[in-house]
Amino acid sequence: MLKAVRNVGIFFLVIGLIPASIGGWKLVSNYQLAVEGSQATGTVIRLKRTIRQHKRPRGRDLPVIEFRDASGAKHIFTGAPSLGDHDYARGQRVRVIYSPRSPSDARINSFGSLYHFSIWTLGFGLLFAGVGVASMGYYRRRLRVIDELMRNGLRVQAEFQHCIRDKRAKKGKDSPFYVFAQARNPSTGEIARFKSLPIWKDLSPVLRGQTVPVRFDPSSPKHYFVDLSQWISEDEFA
Repeated sequence: MLKAVRNVGIFFLVIGLIPASIGGWKLVSNYQLAVEGSQATGTVIRLKRTIRQHKRPRGRDLPVIEFRDASGAKHIFTGAPSLGDHDYARGQRVRVIYSPRSPSDARINSFGSLYHFSIWTLGFGLLFAGVGVASMGYYRRRLRVIDELMRNGLRVQAEFQHCIRDKRAKKGKDSPFYVFAQARNPSTGEIARFKSLPIWKDLSPVLRGQTVPVRFDPSSPKHYFVDLSQWISEDEFA
C-alpha cells in the first residue's frame, strides 16, 4: 500500500506540475502584456471553426482579427477561446492589445481572453499537484511512524492467524496478500489484532503455527507495524 501511495503521489505531482507550470507562465506573460502592451482597435474579418465544433456543432467560432500597429503595419491573429466573452460577428470592432516588440503577439483585450486559459490550467495543475503532495506527505509520515516503532515500539510475538489475498486490489493480474496475527497487549491484557502491509507473497506455508514480531505503541495501539522482514524482501511489499 505504501508503494502504491508513493507511486500515486509521484504520478499526480508530475501530472500536476506540467499544466501548473504552463498556466503560471501564461499568466505571468499575459499580465506583462496587459501592463506593457500597446492597444489598438481590430476588426473581425472571419470566424474560424474549431475541430471540436466540427464534431459537435454547439460552441463558439473563434474570431480571426485584423488590426494595425502604431506604425500602420497590418497584422492578423486568431482570438483564443474563453469564458465570459460573447459571440463575435464579421465586421465587429474589438479592442486589441499587442507586444510593441512583436506586434504579431496579440490578444483580444478582455479579462477572459487574457487570463481564462492560464487560470484554468494553473488551477487544474495545482489541484493535481496538491493531491500528489498530500499522498507523498502521507507516505513520508507513515515511514517515520514505522521507523519510530522499529526503534522504540514495544515488541511482541503475535500468533499468526492467516494470510489472505485481497482480490479487490489489482496490479495487472496480481493481487496482494495481507498477514493477520494477534497477541495480548501487555499493558491492558486485551487481545489485539494486527494486519500487515500488503505483500506479493503468500506466507501461509511459512508462518502456519509460528509467531510474527509486531512493534506497537502501548499508548496508541492503532500505531503498529507487523515486521515481516525475515521472510520477504523490500521488493515483495506491494
